[in-house]
Amino acid sequence: MIVCADAHIGERPETLKAFFEACDTLEASRPSHFVVLGDLFDFFIGLPGWATPEQTQVFDRIRRLKEAGVFTAYIEGNRDFFLKDTDLCRVFNVIGPTFTADVKGHKILFVHGDTLNRRDWRYLTWRAISKSPPIYGLTRILPRPLLLRLYRWTERRLKRTNFRYRKQVPLEAVRAFAARHAEVEAVVLGHFHREFSDSAGGVRIFGLPAFQDTGRFWTWEPGP
Repeated sequence: MIVCADAHIGERPETLKAFFEACDTLEASRPSHFVVLGDLFDFFIGLPGWATPEQTQVFDRIRRLKEAGVFTAYIEGNRDFFLKDTDLCRVFNVIGPTFTADVKGHKILFVHGDTLNRRDWRYLTWRAISKSPPIYGLTRILPRPLLLRLYRWTERRLKRTNFRYRKQVPLEAVRAFAARHAEVEAVVLGHFHREFSDSAGGVRIFGLPAFQDTGRFWTWEPGP
């Protein structure tokens, strides 16, 4: 099982090349699953016709994995909007806020992680509004350049207001989330761009570093 967390393709020019190089190795290994753990791009709105040529190239590459028999999943991140309105079903077997994989009897729960800290109310409010039905309606009316400017302006302001919640992993909240999912062996999350491991209630916790920073996918190798 291979996982890509927080690639943020489009933010740094070298990330796209690193992603394709990692995919070359991935195709040769033929894993059982390829999971995108959110924020594959710096910014992605899943409306028909909104994908950039760069994003289309990335999705075409992942589609090749699916066609080769790899189970593909896309977990919604904080920079992903209205994913279910695209034709991404041809690229991913599963699209959603969470995904539980069963690999050789080992159940692994994947979640991006941006909603776990309930104290970060400013971000949670922004998230609820930005992904709400009224905003969805506006995305189908407003000119694309104006909409992108509005999203990015709001996000920049948010980064300045919730810095204290982003500078460290909210382990208490992460542990509480894991403890509520005793049916799985492990919880895997991204979002915080930091690699860490922990456990709660017998559930193992893995926080993944950002692909944007490492240029590497994360590998899960369950026992027999």
